[in-house]
Amino acid sequence: LLAPVYLLQSSGGDITFPQTMPEARSMATLIVHTHEGTEIRYPLQAEEILIGKGEPSATTPHRLFLNDDTVSRRHARIYREGEVLYIEDLGSTNRTYLNDEPIKRAQLRHGDRIRIGLNLLILEAKQHPERSAKAVEAIEPDERDSDMTLEFNYGVLHEIGEEVTRASDLSSFAERVIRLVCQSLDIPHGLILLFDEHRGLRHKSWFGENIPFSQSVVEDALQQKQVVLRNTLREGDITATLHERGIQSVMCAPLLDREQRPLGVIYVEDFAVRKFGPRDVMLLGDVARHVAMGVERVMLNERIHQEQKARSSLERFLSRIQQSEETYRALLGAIPDLILHLDGEGAVLTAKLPRNQTPLAPEDPSGRFLEDILPEDTARMAKEHIHRALYDGTVQEFRFSVLRGDLPRHYEARLVACGKNEVLGIIRDVTERVEAETAREKLIRELQEALAKIKTLRGLIPICASCKKIRDDKGYWNHLELYLKEHSDAEFSHSMCPDCLKKWYPDHEGGGQ
Repeated sequence: LLAPVYLLQSSGGDITFPQTMPEARSMATLIVHTHEGTEIRYPLQAEEILIGKGEPSATTPHRLFLNDDTVSRRHARIYREGEVLYIEDLGSTNRTYLNDEPIKRAQLRHGDRIRIGLNLLILEAKQHPERSAKAVEAIEPDERDSDMTLEFNYGVLHEIGEEVTRASDLSSFAERVIRLVCQSLDIPHGLILLFDEHRGLRHKSWFGENIPFSQSVVEDALQQKQVVLRNTLREGDITATLHERGIQSVMCAPLLDREQRPLGVIYVEDFAVRKFGPRDVMLLGDVARHVAMGVERVMLNERIHQEQKARSSLERFLSRIQQSEETYRALLGAIPDLILHLDGEGAVLTAKLPRNQTPLAPEDPSGRFLEDILPEDTARMAKEHIHRALYDGTVQEFRFSVLRGDLPRHYEARLVACGKNEVLGIIRDVTERVEAETAREKLIRELQEALAKIKTLRGLIPICASCKKIRDDKGYWNHLELYLKEHSDAEFSHSMCPDCLKKWYPDHEGGGQ
């Protein structure tokens, strides 16, 4: 006997309605705008539909479920009498509003705006029955007690509090808050302005249209540090710009931190003259205080996140410095030379002693001056190179010698500027290289001298084909041995070869010895 129901999921809460309805009904639909900003169409074909926060049950299968803390469990019902639709408040805490007026019971017509908690329901109907004066049973002024206002405000603030706890970034937080504010005040648009520390605009979020705001109203709210209400009933409250846009009511609440410094404002406006009243001022003030705490919380989280990023970057930087320092230490350790860190006056700030070398100084020279380590002339020359390196930034190279015992030691120095008034010097013992160079130069000189003493015969030598005499440069004919002796270092010994010995001394048997 019961009509089955199914569940619609939405970010604005859960709404259920029957899957099978009586078909012989004139079509009427509720356009449901939830407090989360979603829009859902709900067909009205059942005899009675209960609206509230409670779940559907066997006794109330046709139910419009609104997941909103400002809605009572059994808030209101919509029912039919013939073809006419009626709405009745069921003693809800925050009342049922029809076209911005609280009602107990009323006939519904096409285009009616029903507000239940933070949710707006708009009726679409094909038939437009006339509504008599008695068709609306309104709530008398004395029945609109403060308890209802407090309960409604509590529900709105509860929703805002939920947003505060969920807030992770200013943009999405501000967008959700201004939507809740506009829905609770039943206005078409509004905005939130958030400032930086210099009162410059940091962020702007709006609901509805991105409306231009009244700078004078915003300044008044920031100066007075309270909610400012402006309407056309008081002369001068509404500026010409707002009046041209048809704005009749404006309300602005400052967002202040714990030290009463401005964080921003909540700015809302409407086309109705008496749109905002004391209840709205109280609500917007409470909302502004909650939102300010949320903004502070998000900004604090942002600062913490930025500090964490900065700390992480600093840790990586220090780690790289430590690695670089270890690398530099390894490089310095691999260099066998003496390394001096000097100031502009020749004082040794720090020193790295050489390895496997005869030290320039018998001990660590840190804290001493060059005059204490080097001979006076050498120290003076080194300071001149230091000044030149600091003046033009060029690398200075020079050599010097120092007596160690009875033998000289030879050194090569390089200086480079490493600060405004500091230089880095690398001093290498080049004694072995200098001695090798000296020995090589000596050998070269000896070879050159020896080569100069060598006499050689070159070119055509005129020789007699018969007697074998050689003509010299002066035209004289000389014996062969005499010519060779004069033009070379050769010495001659005379004897006879075996053939000549036989020819001239045939009786001699001793050969050519």
